[in-house]
Amino acid sequence: EQFRWFASECSRRNIRVMLHFYNIHLPDGLRKQFGARGSWGASAVKNPTPEIAKYYRYVLGRYFEEFDNVGLYICPGETLATSRQLEWFRDVIFKAAKESGKNASLIMRDWA
Repeated sequence: EQFRWFASECSRRNIRVMLHFYNIHLPDGLRKQFGARGSWGASAVKNPTPEIAKYYRYVLGRYFEEFDNVGLYICPGETLATSRQLEWFRDVIFKAAKESGKNASLIMRDWA
């Protein structure tokens, strides 16, 4: 509720809020269920499975619906394999934004 209030107040003042979206983190139970191997503290995923991609599309879709006035500042993080970054951006993040029907602001930061 506090973040919703903050985003609403910023929107009223014509201030754009961007949420920093970094490594792909999953709770241990979901990571094990999806068969993903963790790294960097066991919760970050290097090679996301199709199930993880589907899960994140759903989560991001809900985010875009719920916070249509808050954008994402996206960075692939150290753990996401370089060979998977384009696929993750295109097939998960961009697709979730498009499917939400909202005009999401996305800023990409990439060093690969």
